[in-house]
Amino acid sequence: MGVPPGTPAAPHTHGRTPDYMGFDRGRHTMTPERLVPRNQRRSLLDALKAALAPQEVHGTVVERRGFPLLRVVKPGTARVREVGSDYVRGVWWFVWADTGETIASADRTDMAARKIAQPLRN
Repeated sequence: MGVPPGTPAAPHTHGRTPDYMGFDRGRHTMTPERLVPRNQRRSLLDALKAALAPQEVHGTVVERRGFPLLRVVKPGTARVREVGSDYVRGVWWFVWADTGETIASADRTDMAARKIAQPLRN
């Protein structure tokens, strides 16, 4: 991952390309309309974690670069995926942390849990 096209290099990178999380690519500069309550992200991920229990996978909320993520594992295997939450055009979404690809809207935690668990179980 790198900087989105047209984004100026941050002075603290010392000439290196900063590595932004996929789901926050392009939103790394905080402006008042882009500020998102950190607790909202955490609450959504906690709800998703609870919805994952019946899917035979387990989640743990971790922090990566200041953002909470849900690290999802299938017990007894090395299969791991990380899920984030993103706020786009007035709607919260669950997204794959590595690609930023949407999984489901955050108000559909059961559907998101099934989509997350399926590749981990196979």
